[in-house]
Amino acid sequence: MELGLFLSYQVNSDEHLDGLFGRMVEYAVRADESGFTRVWTPEHHLVQFLPSPSALLTAVHVGQHVRCRVGTAVVVLPFHQPVQLAGEISAADHALGGRLDLGVARGAYRYEFEKFGLPFQDSREHFIENLEAVERLLRTEDGPSSHSGRFASFDDVYVWPRPVQRPMPPVWMGVQHPAGVEDAARRGYDVLNSLFFWDDDHMRDVAGAFHRGKAQSGRDDTRLGVTRYAFLTQDDRETERRIENVLEGWRIHAQLHDFTQNADPLGRVLPAPQENEPTVDELRDRLFIGTRAEIEQKLRRYRDAGVDLINLNLVANASRESTLETITAFGSALRAVNGGTNGSPADGTAREEADGHVGHAPVR
Repeated sequence: MELGLFLSYQVNSDEHLDGLFGRMVEYAVRADESGFTRVWTPEHHLVQFLPSPSALLTAVHVGQHVRCRVGTAVVVLPFHQPVQLAGEISAADHALGGRLDLGVARGAYRYEFEKFGLPFQDSREHFIENLEAVERLLRTEDGPSSHSGRFASFDDVYVWPRPVQRPMPPVWMGVQHPAGVEDAARRGYDVLNSLFFWDDDHMRDVAGAFHRGKAQSGRDDTRLGVTRYAFLTQDDRETERRIENVLEGWRIHAQLHDFTQNADPLGRVLPAPQENEPTVDELRDRLFIGTRAEIEQKLRRYRDAGVDLINLNLVANASRESTLETITAFGSALRAVNGGTNGSPADGTAREEADGHVGHAPVR
């Protein structure tokens, strides 16, 4: 099992914006030094809470400071024109020396689609078409390619430069529900799943779905990555305080689904309690927030369930010092669980060979 660091670029108030990108680089460097195999950068638009409008740009920025692989979590495909995006993916792979992992998804927030002038109800179809177009542009190496669709069309296009990883970087499919996870795995994709506040039974359902799909894919190297809120604490009191920090962010996040009704004109949302929130005690069991002994116990649960990669989403407004300490502690805890290794090559790169590890058909 491996560890990744999800650089959430999450802020709970305006003052947390100051120095945010510099802190994310510092956290990525510490993760790299601690044996994490990947760091991930997100894409969100026009929302103060998630100020990261280009996953590829921030991936390249962060990637200049680390040796591990760097991924997008995720590029929201409906927001992009396929010809331009294919070139940017290739350029990013060059800037990262062939270390790019391409995480993609359809998008989650209606507000962003509305501001882009895109119908949210078409997001799935738009995603599928754009993925097909981008894969065609990068996988077709012996000549130009063409595409005619509802959302994009192009004729006789050949993208330069070609990616370092041929024919293209590994594609990680951002999928939430177990049925979609199984379908993505069956099609040969790596999978990214965000567990948010779901319990361990749901985590096992996701892992089981992935391995069922993987068994039908004809591949034996696809991987399941799950994202969990995480932080190292010293005692129960600190654990409760960190969980309250996560709840504050979650209460903002939950309202982004009805953003237009909840935001001010500048795209800021205040936290508000949500219906059917889990209790602090429930979250103490579910999240990777706890003491070193509790963290190791939880890591074993995920290893035994068949999770390949755990991506940590750290408490957003914690201090720099405690965040760096948390990253170091998780790296050490994983080595203990894995019997002295981080589940990856010693140089921090996971699967350096460029084997064209992408699915052969998009998830439908």
